[in-house]
Amino acid sequence: MYYNKFGSVSPTKWFLLLCLPLTAAIICTACNNAYAAAASDNGISYDNTISEEEPSSSAETETTTTIKEEPKPQPEPDYTITKAMYKYFDQFALVGDSVCSGFASAGYFKQENNLARPSIAAWNIHQFLITSNNLSTDVLVHLYNKQPKYVLFSMGLNDVNLTTKEQFVENYMQLLYQCKQASPNSEFIIMAITPVRSKFCKNEKIDEYNAALANAVKYSYCKHYHFVDPTDLLKGDDNKLKEKYAFEDGTHLEMSGMKVCLWYMYNQNIRYDFTEDELKEPRCPDISQYEYLY
Repeated sequence: MYYNKFGSVSPTKWFLLLCLPLTAAIICTACNNAYAAAASDNGISYDNTISEEEPSSSAETETTTTIKEEPKPQPEPDYTITKAMYKYFDQFALVGDSVCSGFASAGYFKQENNLARPSIAAWNIHQFLITSNNLSTDVLVHLYNKQPKYVLFSMGLNDVNLTTKEQFVENYMQLLYQCKQASPNSEFIIMAITPVRSKFCKNEKIDEYNAALANAVKYSYCKHYHFVDPTDLLKGDDNKLKEKYAFEDGTHLEMSGMKVCLWYMYNQNIRYDFTEDELKEPRCPDISQYEYLY
């Protein structure tokens, strides 16, 4: 018999008391092994050890930043005036202001076909006597006499500060109509007012006048009127005429700027396109109504 504070204990009971912890441990081990086996069959990894959480392989993985290279600026076209261009320009008469006259002064057009003069505008062109081939008369008479295949019109810098864009367009379209009566079988190329980098005028205003004129030419429904606008090639990121294209005054074009305009015009592929049934007899202009001041 064994004794403790609760009394006597038989050997059998004592044996059972000693075996209970060992039995419990064996049962727990068996249960754990069975659970682990069942989890393994279901594709579940069971681990009693405590470990740091592993990062996921897809959405939770750290993203890497890709630095995109800025596109390289495209090289400018070659604005060289070729022999083919000079041959094309020999068929032109010029009508307009000092910007237009500059194309002839630079040698790109024949002086004898230069009917452009400084200070001319769409509103005042009939105040000027223009001299060509020793004849001083109205621009309409010169066109009537010459009957060129092409007429390049370039003016507007003397209009933007003195007329509204509606008046500018009305005067310009009236001039085109008059010139068409005098030289009905000519292709008319109307160049946009060129931008500036001086304080002469805001380029935003020039853009408005150009847009109004382009719209009027488009809806004139005359297939022999052609509006050309090299503005995007002439302007820089500051919305002004690029310095390398600007003359000293910042308003007129340097020769490099003239090349851009003429290169652009030539590459619009405007070619003489009159059919036999379109040809008309020129109408001698009546200039008796004009008073010449210059």
